[in-house]
Amino acid sequence: MTVARHLQLDATRPTWVHCVSRCVRRAYLCGFDHTTGVSYEYRKQWIEQRLRLLAQTAACEVASYAVMSNHLHVVVRMRPDVVKGWSARSVVERWLTIWPRQRRVFDEQPDNQTTKQRDEQKAEQKDEVNAATPTIDAETQQTVLVNEQEMARLIADEEQVAKWRERLADLSWMMRALKEPISRRANAEDGCSGTFWQGRFKSIPLLDQAALLACMVYVDLNPIRAGVVDRVEKARFTSAYERIRVRKIKRRAAELRRNGQSERSSALLAQTDLVDELTIGVEEWLTPIESCLLAVDQCVFVGEGEPRLQNMSENDYLRIVDGTGRFVQSGQESVLPGFLIPVLERLDIDYERWRLCMFGHQQFLGSAVGCVSSRLAEAKRRVKSWLQNRCLLFAS
Repeated sequence: MTVARHLQLDATRPTWVHCVSRCVRRAYLCGFDHTTGVSYEYRKQWIEQRLRLLAQTAACEVASYAVMSNHLHVVVRMRPDVVKGWSARSVVERWLTIWPRQRRVFDEQPDNQTTKQRDEQKAEQKDEVNAATPTIDAETQQTVLVNEQEMARLIADEEQVAKWRERLADLSWMMRALKEPISRRANAEDGCSGTFWQGRFKSIPLLDQAALLACMVYVDLNPIRAGVVDRVEKARFTSAYERIRVRKIKRRAAELRRNGQSERSSALLAQTDLVDELTIGVEEWLTPIESCLLAVDQCVFVGEGEPRLQNMSENDYLRIVDGTGRFVQSGQESVLPGFLIPVLERLDIDYERWRLCMFGHQQFLGSAVGCVSSRLAEAKRRVKSWLQNRCLLFAS
């Protein structure tokens, strides 16, 4: 039964959510079409670029994602608490970056103007353009200029700013901003109209730390589970691949700097949109692993046995993904790497359930995912007696 999203998600606390959206009729609109022999693999990069823009602009955090040939997975957390601290100008600039407006730079001139008057007015308008605030059209990658007069008018509209502020931290608007430009761009390319994505996107709250970590790993392993690749480092258009790519770049840049080649180090970071601050860590668009894991006070249910991980680094997470990925690729009769056992024990996760979950399909779906105590607490919040479990990881 379809549930309104405002009833499904707890507006009082930022919640990690597993979002899934499929192409219409599950067609391979972002992969190789075996019927026509045409490859649309390049569209995966469109989605990844758009997701990156939203992570850097909207009030959202992206923990994990996987862009497949006919569907998309994103583990995301909206931050209404963060957007409250943004100035009105920041809200307007961010909104126009996500939804740029096409404008005429020069207005039409009255017929009774002399040539000298028209030239003087154009010169004034050019000065306004030079002082304009640029926003980037993510579809065309062209700069759209907003002059200061228009920017001031938009900032002064408190009602509109309040509406945009709310939408910048709204999950439905975030997914709309992710999917709609892709649909328009693909339809324009194919010379057609109609639906690109199939119906509503699915949103499944991840109630506790075990559910969050397992879902992140599960999403990153989608290409391996589908037989597209055999190693995590080959799985393009996933968060694990992006984290590995950035880590390699940071290590290479640090090596260049140690060898006294600071200019080459800075150039390497600049070419990959990374910040040249190796001492405090590179700013990336994906949420750091340390911030992805829930603290005790962020859990829906907190009890004496609440499982949690402390001081998990990005390297630790990538080891878990790589180890589980090799296990999944090897087949169901293989054995999990030994270093994973203590991690699963700290999360109170059964070895056999982890194995079945990572091999299974459609695991992190349903109205919510988490351990029994977490689901009981969430059911109470929704004024329900029970939330059904559809994930093998938390099977009774």
